[in-house]
Amino acid sequence: MENKIPIKNFHINSTNSTNEFSTILKENNLNTFLDENEEVFINSDQIGNGSVRSLIGLLITLIPDLTEGDNPILQNNDIIKIKLGGDGRQVGRICLYPGTENHESLTIAHKQIIEELTILHNNGFKDNNNIHWKVEFWFTADWKYMALILGINGPTSNYFCLWCECHKNERWDMNENWLNVKNTKGKIRTSLLPFLTIKYCVPDELHLMLRIVDVLLELFFMELMRDPLAFDKIQLHKTMST
Repeated sequence: MENKIPIKNFHINSTNSTNEFSTILKENNLNTFLDENEEVFINSDQIGNGSVRSLIGLLITLIPDLTEGDNPILQNNDIIKIKLGGDGRQVGRICLYPGTENHESLTIAHKQIIEELTILHNNGFKDNNNIHWKVEFWFTADWKYMALILGINGPTSNYFCLWCECHKNERWDMNENWLNVKNTKGKIRTSLLPFLTIKYCVPDELHLMLRIVDVLLELFFMELMRDPLAFDKIQLHKTMST
C-alpha cells in the first residue's frame, strides 16, 4: 500500500509551507538516535512535519475493489461521495500534522490537499478502465472545526451561524425565517474549501444534540434545586374528542 500510495512529508512551519505537496522525502535519509543510550530511532525529516498521501492515489487503488464482483458497490453512472472531516475516526486519513486546531495550522495542512480536492470536484475521477466518475464532497464535523474551515467567526460573535445571517440577539424570535444560503456577515477569513457550497456542509448531529441536551438538563436540575416540587405542580391536560 505504501508503494502504491506513497506518504509525503511537509513542513508544518508556515514559513516553509508554500506548495509543499510536491515535496518528496529525500532518499537515503540518515537515522539519528534520540539519545546515545536510547534504542529508538528518529528520522530527522519527521520532526515538526506533517504527512500527506494522495486522495487520487487512494481512489485508483480502491475503485477496482468497489466496482468488481457479482454485487459491486459502485455501478456505472454512480456518484462517488466523499466525506471530508477532521476527526479521522473510522475513516481514511489523508493528512496528519502536529499542531493545534486553529485556522493558521489548518491552512498549512489544507494547502497540501486542496489542489487534488479541487481537481476531483471540477473534473471528477477517471479510473484505470477509462471510466469517468463524478465526485461529490460532503463536509461534516463539530461546529468549531466547521467554522474554522469555512472562515466563520467564533461562537460568541454576532453572526456565528454556519448557514444563515441570523444575529445572535434575534435567535429567540421564532417568527423570523432565515434561509440557509450562506453566512457572509460572520465570515472573517477565506474558506479553506472554496469550491464547497453550504448545501454540502452537514453538522455533526451528535455534538449539536449533546450541547442542547446538556443545557436543558442543567436548567432542569437548577429548577429542581430551586423548588423540588416544581414538576409535581404541572397539570396534565387531555384533549377529549367528541
